[in-house]
Amino acid sequence: MKKLHVIVVAYKRAIPLRLLIDSFILQTDPHWFMTIVHDGPAPVDVKNVVNSYINAGVPNIRFIETPQTNGCYGHINRKMMLEAADPADGEFLLFTNDDNYYVIRFVEYMLGEANKKNTGIVYCDVVHSHIAHDVLKAKLKVDHIDIAAFITNI
Repeated sequence: MKKLHVIVVAYKRAIPLRLLIDSFILQTDPHWFMTIVHDGPAPVDVKNVVNSYINAGVPNIRFIETPQTNGCYGHINRKMMLEAADPADGEFLLFTNDDNYYVIRFVEYMLGEANKKNTGIVYCDVVHSHIAHDVLKAKLKVDHIDIAAFITNI
């Protein structure tokens, strides 16, 4: 069975990060591993959130802090995210931000499609908006696909 490596860009938002982590803990498919990359030194509340899962024995979460802030509004460059990707952590990769969350069958559906079609990328529409809930239509063209809408093989 293939595994999904989730790389999360985090930036000073403890509550949304907790909701994101919970959305993966509740997944119907347990084949995932999460690397949280905090852009710059993390505040205490963010560290407390991550440590609460690690101390509770959640085995598939890793936390990294960069020495200084590298991005704009916490969006670190994608090269750094790729450097955090280890093929041993999963055959498929999802880049996401700490303010996203996923329905409980996301991993099941996405890996199911990846296994069924033996393909290199799987994408879907997402419900996401900073103003109001909306469906973003995913299209494979520059500047159109939301970062939370696809997984790709490593």
